[in-house]
Amino acid sequence: MSWTDEQPSWLPPIPPRRGKGLIVTGICIWILGFALVLLVGFLNQPLNLYTVLVMAVGLILLLAGLLRRSSS
Repeated sequence: MSWTDEQPSWLPPIPPRRGKGLIVTGICIWILGFALVLLVGFLNQPLNLYTVLVMAVGLILLLAGLLRRSSS
């Protein structure tokens, strides 16, 4: 155990990382959604409405994670 492992007494307690899982999940869904859009565009196929729903779910998760993180 190193001296850097311990938190100094003069620092306030570190809050938990709230919302990180939602943020990471939302960003992953967005990246996969954009990859799907690029793949479908490359293959010259039409997009459907389910792509918009996937992107909306990713955006909702991302915003929920950011709001949860900022409220604590």
